[in-house]
Amino acid sequence: MNEQKKQKQREQMAQARRQMERREKIFAEYPEIKMFVKRKESCLKFLLLFGAILYALRAVLIQGMTGGSTGAMIFGFVMGYGLYFVLLLACMSHQFKVSAFSGILCIVNFILNYTRGLQKISAYGNPLDIYREAFKAQPLAAILDLSPLLFFAFICIVVLWLLLVPKNRRFAMQYEELLKAST
Repeated sequence: MNEQKKQKQREQMAQARRQMERREKIFAEYPEIKMFVKRKESCLKFLLLFGAILYALRAVLIQGMTGGSTGAMIFGFVMGYGLYFVLLLACMSHQFKVSAFSGILCIVNFILNYTRGLQKISAYGNPLDIYREAFKAQPLAAILDLSPLLFFAFICIVVLWLLLVPKNRRFAMQYEELLKAST
């Protein structure tokens, strides 16, 4: 049984090497696709890291303010950032439709979450007045509460850059076709 696992791992490693060789061959023949893929991966890696730092800081701040447990803090981080993490990883896919759909889902999820949050806040009064008072009393907490809007802006910029710029769509679809053709 252990030998079967090792054999399967060797096969997976060989397949990964072949995939990387195909990718490098495509990049050698089409440098513009290489530049596009590298830019796309860099943007998405930035979003992954920025989002992780942002939501981790929020979880730590909330734990510090409420005196909650570390387990609750970790749970809050996973629940707050987990779906964005999965969707941003899916955006890295070389399949254009999967990548585009994941980016759109990420935007829709964010809009739904913030709409619900603003509805809850508006039950206590005007959200702008509430945040103005929060900035006076606890500026760090107010900034961290609004900072996901910056994360959302970055996500929108990257997804719109991938979807609305015709050259990027063309490169993404061409890269997908080249990978399929080289198998």
